[in-house]
Amino acid sequence: MKTNSSFIGKRQRGSIAILGTVTMTALFGMLGLGFDAGYLYHLKRTAQLAADAAARAGALELQNGSNKDTITDQAKAEAATNGFTNGANGVTVTVNKPPIGGSWDGNDNAVQVIINQAVSTSFMQILGVANSQVTARAVGGKQSGGNCVYALNPAKNQSITISGGAAVNVSCGVVDDSSASQAFSLTGGSTFTATGLNVVGNVQDSSGADLCGANCTITNSPNHPLTGAAYESDPLASIAQPSVGACTYSDLGTLTGGSAAPAVTPPITGNGTAANPFVLNPGTYCNGFQLSSAYATFNSGTYIINGTSGSNKGFAVSGTSNVAGTGVTFFMTATSGSNYKQVAVSGTSTTNFTAPSSGSLAGMLFFQDRTLTGVNNNTQESFSGGSQLILQGALYFPLDNITFSGGTTAHPDYLIMVADTVSINGASSINNDYSALDKGSPIQITGIIE
Repeated sequence: MKTNSSFIGKRQRGSIAILGTVTMTALFGMLGLGFDAGYLYHLKRTAQLAADAAARAGALELQNGSNKDTITDQAKAEAATNGFTNGANGVTVTVNKPPIGGSWDGNDNAVQVIINQAVSTSFMQILGVANSQVTARAVGGKQSGGNCVYALNPAKNQSITISGGAAVNVSCGVVDDSSASQAFSLTGGSTFTATGLNVVGNVQDSSGADLCGANCTITNSPNHPLTGAAYESDPLASIAQPSVGACTYSDLGTLTGGSAAPAVTPPITGNGTAANPFVLNPGTYCNGFQLSSAYATFNSGTYIINGTSGSNKGFAVSGTSNVAGTGVTFFMTATSGSNYKQVAVSGTSTTNFTAPSSGSLAGMLFFQDRTLTGVNNNTQESFSGGSQLILQGALYFPLDNITFSGGTTAHPDYLIMVADTVSINGASSINNDYSALDKGSPIQITGIIE
């Protein structure tokens, strides 16, 4: 049978044309789907940036003590600034305080922002998808700051000094606010390790030699001290000071081991021996007191050391004393700067104090009255005691120098130092595990927490 070759050729050409049309349609469809998907991805990222900014703005209002309406208004305003206005272009901005869902569900210390936008598709309509929903979510609030040692003096040389020829290991960042050319000093063959070191000034001596050099190890980027850094304000300035009431005790003087406790009300019991330690109670101790070669237990609470005259003894632990207290805060104040006297923990004493884990003074172990005037900021708040010095909490002396002599073999979960200047002498390890505190470190920064 004779085949009609002309007919077959026409049929093949028609088939090729149909196949080409189908292929091109599929190709353009795939390109269109890719366009829609790319646009939705871009919009999702933009919405997430807006949600982060809005949650951060809400958290800042929360930190400032604003009410829920103000927090909501500011968060929505920030979302609008970033291109997502509630009620416009299919956008819905929802602000929840406290957050709903997630790991911060019901937590009044956080602000949640959810941005939704209904988006009309272009090419995805071929597949029957006329609209798509873009959603972004962020939670803003306070979280533990990354720094734990601050020297606040803006101009002094050697505002942070590390000496004694031993290793000092800091599991967090160190901030030196001094603009001096010798702001940070590492001497005596000591070594220093920290996650970061930010110095407003420099780390050189008068000859230009590096005072940090090879003996400094900075574990986080940029892996070296950052000089010329921006000034950082007092990170504990927002913590309210305890109120100072009438004297609970006055002029206790020196409590010596083996001696009878003074006859006072409320009573201080014991005789300062290992078998019968002094037991002290929270209250206002006018003109302070000293412990000399005495065993003592401090019940939990706030101890206000209030200097009211030149006879103020501050708070001192000396000799072979053995003192301990859990959940304690020592608030150091005076009726005038001239009546103020410092903390002195010295000798071969065993000292084991832990700050409260909750409440308004959570994490605050020693707290100097920041409103005092006339205090000599060359005064040394001295903490020594070798291997028996265990302090868990913040040592906060914004008007004075902290002199900390390490050598301890038992390291508390965390230690914070914020002072006018800081001197560390001897081997020390400063940790930053704040898991024992219900809200983390008392040094808080506001940011995105989820």
